[in-house]
Amino acid sequence: MDLDRAAASADSPVVDTRERPLREVADESGELRPLGTVVTTPVLRRCTALATRARVEMLSGGRHPAAKDLLGVLEEIRGWGERELLTPDPTMLALSAASLQDLAERLPDSEDPALASAVGTVLGRLHRELEGASLAAPL
Repeated sequence: MDLDRAAASADSPVVDTRERPLREVADESGELRPLGTVVTTPVLRRCTALATRARVEMLSGGRHPAAKDLLGVLEEIRGWGERELLTPDPTMLALSAASLQDLAERLPDSEDPALASAVGTVLGRLHRELEGASLAAPL
């Protein structure tokens, strides 16, 4: 599965954040636009996958390449700041938060302080978003 890819339509172009960081995406007036699911869902999906992989690598010892990649994704999410997320996918919010929480519980602060700090910051943002999200399953 390609975690960096998302489908685009004529009405909602995909913002390739690898070329333009999200904090630079603005409308004609220069105001930062709210972030839609076409941007947030792929980033949250990648965050979930990398946090899970980083946890496995940490438990198995040795090198931690996923942690380095995860730090980049966490920095991207931190770059969202307090911008409004338009109808974020509640499932991806919950999965990302759960995988980061699981990693945080097993990550000693002394092992990678930058990663521990980024995980804490992003977890706080995801928890705030989850407070307003509806996680009820349809009947």
